[in-house]
Amino acid sequence: MRLSCASERKFTFALYFLRPLGILVLEPNTTMTTKNYFEFSQNNSGGGWQIDHEAGIGVKVFVQASSPAEANDKAEAIGIYFNGVSSGRDCECCGSRWSECWESDTGVEEAPKASKVSKGDVAFVHHADGTIEKVVGTWDWMADFKKGGW
Repeated sequence: MRLSCASERKFTFALYFLRPLGILVLEPNTTMTTKNYFEFSQNNSGGGWQIDHEAGIGVKVFVQASSPAEANDKAEAIGIYFNGVSSGRDCECCGSRWSECWESDTGVEEAPKASKVSKGDVAFVHHADGTIEKVVGTWDWMADFKKGGW
């Protein structure tokens, strides 16, 4: 199951201080863009996971980017591919291992935590500054499901 990817979020504001009153006023006229985390989850094509600790590829990979298109480009640069079946790398009956983010995808502003990754699964977070963080999942989704949902 692939969760949605984070889309570009723009916050528009200008800061003004009303010195006598000590009030901060926000007015729309400047733009600041933040980078969000886009999720790439593997399909277990052919019955196995592709794990590469050196490249930062796990069962899940999160990429911080300004848009879905930028996230897809960064994902390909680290070794994620989106043409698995058509290139013969992945099993036809299982489908391609990876899927691209869509332009309409939305997602998370904060880096994913271990509690959001399935117990025992290895995920990697690729931050915009180039650092790669390994996350070992602690989320027991079956226990949550038995309690009545996620």
